[in-house]
Amino acid sequence: MIFFFAIPPFFDKKRPLATSVHLILPFLILLMLTDSELSPETKITPTSIVWQETSGPVAPEFRYSVIVRIQADAKGFFFAKKETKGNHPATEVKKKISKDSYSKFITQLIQSGALEHPYENLPTEKITGISYNSFSIQRGSKKSRFFYVLKDLEKAEFKKKKRIIDQIKGIRL
Repeated sequence: MIFFFAIPPFFDKKRPLATSVHLILPFLILLMLTDSELSPETKITPTSIVWQETSGPVAPEFRYSVIVRIQADAKGFFFAKKETKGNHPATEVKKKISKDSYSKFITQLIQSGALEHPYENLPTEKITGISYNSFSIQRGSKKSRFFYVLKDLEKAEFKKKKRIIDQIKGIRL
């Protein structure tokens, strides 16, 4: 918590400069201490989450594409989602979200192991007609990213990744 104080005029013609500096020094020290004693929960850890998923090559009426972005920075907490389904025009939602909504969501995501996966590069194996979907998170200096095809989510070894993706799909901010 930062406190603001009424500070007397610093430069009085009748006082020497040293006396004016002497008067302000305790206020500056107090201001620096209150700022440095902020709890880690109060400070915002820069965070970026991006999830992209597409249907791949299917009949036009069954195609879909979804991109979800969640950002936290000094300006606040933001959510954006762009979605296309079939032959319909894309829908796009962008909004600022509350700190409580963001905190609840990010806590659940991290508890599900979102930061436990290594940061993967795009697979070099290209399969004709298959698109790679991805999830990435960067929170401070920690980052994680993985790629998958839709069939991967049915496999037992993708259980944790599927839980993360299901949380993103079900997000209500």
